[in-house]
Amino acid sequence: MNVGEELGEVKEVAKSKVTISVCLSSSCHLKGAYRLVEKIKEAFTDPQIELRGSLCMGNCAEGVNIRIDDEMICNVSDVDIDSVIERIRGISKSRKAGKKSDKE
Repeated sequence: MNVGEELGEVKEVAKSKVTISVCLSSSCHLKGAYRLVEKIKEAFTDPQIELRGSLCMGNCAEGVNIRIDDEMICNVSDVDIDSVIERIRGISKSRKAGKKSDKE
C-alpha cells in the first residue's frame, strides 16, 4: 500500500465519522449540558461517532447548543435530547449505508 492509498482510507473514515460537539461553557453548563453529554455517551458506543466538548459556540441565549458535524441545534434540553440522539443515529446509519454501497 502506498501513501496515497493510506490517505484515501483516512479520508473515507473521516467522511463516515459523525462529530458531535456539545457546548460546555457557563451558560450551557447551567442549562444542563453535562446531563446531555451523559445521555449521548450512554446512547453510543460506535467509534464512528465522536463526542467532543466545546467552549462557547457564540449562541448563549439559545443554549444548550449541540453541533452535529456542521449543523447547529439550539435549545436542547432533557425533554428533546432523545430526538437529537435519533437524528444522530439516522445520520450515522445513512453514512454507513453509503459507505457499503460505494464498495459494492
